[in-house]
Amino acid sequence: MFDRDPIPGAIRAAVSFVGGIAAPVRNPLKKAIVGLAGRVAPQSTERVVLWLASIKSNHASAETPLMDIFDAVLIPVLYLAAVKVGNRLMRDRKPFSMKTFGMLHNLFSMALSLYLSVAIFYEAFWVHRHSLIGGNAVDESPSGARLAELFWVFYFSKLPEFNDTLIMVLKKSTRQITFLHTYHHASMILICWMGCWVAPGGDCLFNCLVNSFVHVIMYGYYFFSMVGVKQVSFIRPYITRLQIAQFSSILVREMCTLLSYALGRPTGFPIGIVVAETAYNLSMLALFLTFYRAAYTSKLSTGTKKDE
Repeated sequence: MFDRDPIPGAIRAAVSFVGGIAAPVRNPLKKAIVGLAGRVAPQSTERVVLWLASIKSNHASAETPLMDIFDAVLIPVLYLAAVKVGNRLMRDRKPFSMKTFGMLHNLFSMALSLYLSVAIFYEAFWVHRHSLIGGNAVDESPSGARLAELFWVFYFSKLPEFNDTLIMVLKKSTRQITFLHTYHHASMILICWMGCWVAPGGDCLFNCLVNSFVHVIMYGYYFFSMVGVKQVSFIRPYITRLQIAQFSSILVREMCTLLSYALGRPTGFPIGIVVAETAYNLSMLALFLTFYRAAYTSKLSTGTKKDE
């Protein structure tokens, strides 16, 4: 079904093209920062470089677009800075009408999430027979390259989602730009890079699948609402519930994996990734539960907030 899938190659080419445009600024900046780190803390810098090389998956390469750790750190920093600067620039300006751009963004995000949902389910859980309850090691052989490729596309999908924030900034919907919103968008870049670098497959693909499925519903709801399909209005309160269910289901699997390791029955999936993702998903679950209580169980809710 996906033997000749052109989508990952097309996305990689597009990212490489944009990267080439940014290279005159990005490359000197990287050289300066890495050089400074090497002068200030040469031993620590060398240890970090060696450590990154030691945990790298066979499918990972710093030459692949977005896979240099410098980019994985720079992108969230630029995102947070852009939100800060954007809000200041819009302070004394009239809000823009973002309906057309918003419709296109939501349609693209829905389509990409649908592609990822189908492709990951087919490749991981049909072709490679992964277990939905966990215990799936990363396939470091050439046969796992397709799974790593889909993980990279999932990682890429977090970039166009920054448009959620862009729309809010230009519409001056500053109340929607909460800590949850910015933390989620910025941190997902680092989390996805970590997965792509260390474990692009195995149990991580369940997380990608569930997140993509939830985003099909979420972006689908926003798209059809913007084009005037009132029949989808009933979905709104369920979006945050789905996201809570998403993090809960992921945490249950991760807790089972940790328990398996504690009982001396390792699953083959990197324990460091499990610990890091468990901590991250606990933080996300706590933030979404707080958001849900404030937005849907409080009488003060205005019903105008956009979910993550």
